[in-house]
Amino acid sequence: MASIVALFPLASLFPGYLTWKRTLLYLAPSFLITAIGAGYLAWYGELTPLYDFSEVVVHMDHPDVWFRCILFLLSIVTPLAFFLYPLLSRKGYRRVNSMMYVFMGFMFLFLCIYVLFTWDISYFVFNLFGATAIVFTLFFSWQYLLRENPFSVYDAAAETARPASMAGDPLPLFREIENYFQGVCPGRTGYTLQQLSEALHQDEQQISEAVKSAGYSSFHEYINDLRLEAFRRAALQYPEKNIKELIYLSGFRSRATFYRNFSDKYGMSPSGYLETLRRQGDLQESEEVV
Repeated sequence: MASIVALFPLASLFPGYLTWKRTLLYLAPSFLITAIGAGYLAWYGELTPLYDFSEVVVHMDHPDVWFRCILFLLSIVTPLAFFLYPLLSRKGYRRVNSMMYVFMGFMFLFLCIYVLFTWDISYFVFNLFGATAIVFTLFFSWQYLLRENPFSVYDAAAETARPASMAGDPLPLFREIENYFQGVCPGRTGYTLQQLSEALHQDEQQISEAVKSAGYSSFHEYINDLRLEAFRRAALQYPEKNIKELIYLSGFRSRATFYRNFSDKYGMSPSGYLETLRRQGDLQESEEVV
């Protein structure tokens, strides 16, 4: 279970990368560790009783003790490596957000509880694990109801592209999609994946894969990103319009969706962004007067 949860950052930062075959490949070490432990227990049948860390040190000369220590370390290192690698590499079209750090905090808390479970199973540790698991499940289930990808946001200005060993460059079809939307406003027509599929004469699944290859979690996120860019252009072109009018021009049908997507991507409220534009405009006018 820990290895599956540890893949969340990878799935978030590299949409479309984790196919079912790659997922099984990443989970293979966990399956192997479990199989080796079960096979050892079935073959030898006896384990040296250990009640605290001092007994581990004393009985380290027993084959089953050092073998169990190796399996224990592997059970920690394996999911930890899967969890940290995509975060430390910092290569991709997406950047982590604050929710990713909350997720990291829960993961390290689970790691500490796992270590405590290994050394001493007490009522406190058992209740701590149960409470943490419930809070973790409810909190992040709610986050996934609000957002398709709650742990990262698309960042076209990423300093480095994804390495070829991870997900490679965007598929050629994505360039066709970009060229198509240069002459079409997806917001004002309420564009759907089916409409784009019919316009490009491409299968919907192929379009979804192409969009994910460019770092978007889904076609829906890609369209919302285009609408956010349309909002920014409209704000520059029509400084006299208010936020409600600009939202309509950019194509968002829900103000809540617009505010959530805008704050997630730009780290500020739309009103704060418009205020910044007005200040910049006033500054330019004052400089021209001088």
